[in-house]
Amino acid sequence: MTHCGYSKQLDLSSEAQGVGGLGGYTGKLLNVDLTSERIREERLPEKDKIDFLGGRGLAARILFDLGPDVDPLGPKNQLIFMTGPLTGTPMLGSGRHVVAAISPLTGLMGQANTGGFFGSELKFAGYDGIVIEGASENPVYISIRDGSAEICEAGHLWGKLVSHTDKALRHELGDEKTRLSIIGPAGERLVKFSGVINERSRAAARCGLGAVMGSKKLKAIAVRGSGKIELSNEARIRDVATKMARMARERQSIREFSAYGTPSALAGLNEAGMLPTQNFRSGVFKGAEKISGETLKSDFVVGVKACYGCSVACWRVVDVKDGPYAPVHDDSLEYETIAAFGSLCMNDNLQSIIKANKLCNEYGLDTISTGNVTAFAMECYERGLITKSETGGVTFEWGNHGAIVRTIQQIAKREGVGRVLSEGVKRASEMIGKGAEELSMHVKGMEIPMHEPRGKKGVGLSYATANRGACHLAAVHDAQLDAGRQIPEIALPVKQVSRLKIDWKAHWDKRYQDYWAMVDSLVACKFTVPLVGPGTLTDIRDAISATTGRSITVDDLVLIGERIYNLERSYNLMKGLSRKDDTLPKRFTEPLPEGGSKGSALTSADLDKMLDEYYELRGWDKNTGNPRYETLKRLGLEYVENHLYS
Repeated sequence: MTHCGYSKQLDLSSEAQGVGGLGGYTGKLLNVDLTSERIREERLPEKDKIDFLGGRGLAARILFDLGPDVDPLGPKNQLIFMTGPLTGTPMLGSGRHVVAAISPLTGLMGQANTGGFFGSELKFAGYDGIVIEGASENPVYISIRDGSAEICEAGHLWGKLVSHTDKALRHELGDEKTRLSIIGPAGERLVKFSGVINERSRAAARCGLGAVMGSKKLKAIAVRGSGKIELSNEARIRDVATKMARMARERQSIREFSAYGTPSALAGLNEAGMLPTQNFRSGVFKGAEKISGETLKSDFVVGVKACYGCSVACWRVVDVKDGPYAPVHDDSLEYETIAAFGSLCMNDNLQSIIKANKLCNEYGLDTISTGNVTAFAMECYERGLITKSETGGVTFEWGNHGAIVRTIQQIAKREGVGRVLSEGVKRASEMIGKGAEELSMHVKGMEIPMHEPRGKKGVGLSYATANRGACHLAAVHDAQLDAGRQIPEIALPVKQVSRLKIDWKAHWDKRYQDYWAMVDSLVACKFTVPLVGPGTLTDIRDAISATTGRSITVDDLVLIGERIYNLERSYNLMKGLSRKDDTLPKRFTEPLPEGGSKGSALTSADLDKMLDEYYELRGWDKNTGNPRYETLKRLGLEYVENHLYS
């Protein structure tokens, strides 16, 4: 181990030499064993490129082989940073990458998708991905530069906030353009919902992957590359990219993202009675206007930023110059964060929400889970399940923004009530007992995102069946179908279906869960691909063909997504999950009390009916939720059968 000067420490005796094959890939993975301090290159198998593309799919293929008994915080767990064939290409939204491991929050396959510049830089440095195993005895970071890699001492960085680490490493490495993925003190302390931060504010947040990084004593990964990605038909991919960018500029939803970022969604959700409020007791927040995207823009936004290769520029650069939380400067504030620390906690103080977001970025915390456990604690306090003696004398009343900010720090440091909340809402409710379990809003151990499933019943089914736990990105929100917006190649035979009904939702979720699994494997931004963004699946096919040189059909793309989804599902089943785990918190069976979705509930009968239909469409057994053998065989997953049914 060194203090880092880019000396080559690679074992090139592996099969990675002489890599060729499809365009869009470097053809190499970097394998780092932190226990033995061994670094080597591995060839990315051609079959895996074809079957899983990259990103989420390839990470799932690697993690599946770990088997069900791996300890998420043990040295045998693998932490994966993975790009896809479109990463770093001229395509709009191609700056994303995937971080994956077995999740310490859920025990299942965990993966988080993030933007910024790290993924494209990794490709330029010569690698499609990094697979990290083992654990260091002392804090380290990994430094990668143009095919050279080192494990470096990081004792001087341990305990530092994300921005301080970022600044120190750029100075230490002598290059301000170095791209960094970093954990904060929350990841070091193994907080179960800590994330991995790049660009100081872009988070691979969900599933607790920062804790996996912390368990390996890995503080950061630094990447710098000057290479060029080989494209099969560069002129063609530029034509497709230009077309998609032009179409994006013409789409109203993308113009709103460019103007307000994702907070543009808040006002409309509140009006429709679908804004999660008071730990999901309501879908209407009376203070919504004070925390809306419009208020954020008029009062606090001072600029915008964009990920690599993107003209949408949905990052909000915000400044708080006055008040008790000033000064705060931050590069990112998303809808999910505003709702989690705002309406979910009955907090209409936008300055405190900006401060909360900044703290989560600095400590390395998932804002969805952090807001969720805070709202849970407030309801526990209201019901007398936790008291002032457990909160350190803090009054945990609804809307107490000072308590919210203080709780984030306690969670990150595992102090006071944060010792319990840092375990995630499921474990925290079990530790508190006394009926707290009914107040914990999660699926399979992961906290519910900021979308009300009683107002979007397809989202409810998606939450129940998503492979990583409650996930708003696994399928598509009913408002799309409500408005008649579909992708032509996988459209339903009906033009519109009400968001408050369960009709067609099983078909809808199955098709788009597969679609998004494929998109997450490219890796592409959801705002810049068909449905949310412009174009059709044919455009995506053309982009992949131009990049890789591979002849591929739309049906091939859909099949790849279905293969990935079934592989992830099979791993969950190996962990002991079954149909009984495809469920939702009891609260969602209670009718919404007010607003545009008043009276709507997602009953157990509704969910069971959708699940029966969904399982049949997927080729899964209705009683167990297991993929049938013929389904696995059709998807080329015969090797899964021995693991699943042994």
